[in-house]
Amino acid sequence: GMVIDSLTLLQGAISTHCLAEKIPQLADGQAGAYHAVLDRVRGPIVVTYTGSDYPLRFAFPIATKAGGYVGEHPKQKRDLKVEAYWALGAKGYGGDPKQVMKLNAGKRLSLSKGLIAVDGDGIITGHNGIYNERVAELIWAAISVK
Repeated sequence: GMVIDSLTLLQGAISTHCLAEKIPQLADGQAGAYHAVLDRVRGPIVVTYTGSDYPLRFAFPIATKAGGYVGEHPKQKRDLKVEAYWALGAKGYGGDPKQVMKLNAGKRLSLSKGLIAVDGDGIITGHNGIYNERVAELIWAAISVK
């Protein structure tokens, strides 16, 4: 399959476990539906999240639980703890990212290869609050990793 240099997910309206090697809430230890993507990206995989993303923080878990989706799989499971239904853009990556960083104003961005969870609180102001210079710098830093 195709391999790309970097991937940036800004306020992802997908499961916090979509990239996970193992979804902790599932007894069968199934991986997230998009786990294989990790092997198709040579450089950084950047995911942003913020507690200010109210649609993802409140509506997303209700909708995914109603649909029974866990880790982007149509599992028809509606009886799990709320953590199973969280959104990537509200809570961050539900596994073990290689790097976790805070998106602070003025701090030089240094990214490495692998999965990077970026806490955008204070910079990303909501689901559509990604249109600012700091987020642009984050995207540029991700595509500039050699």
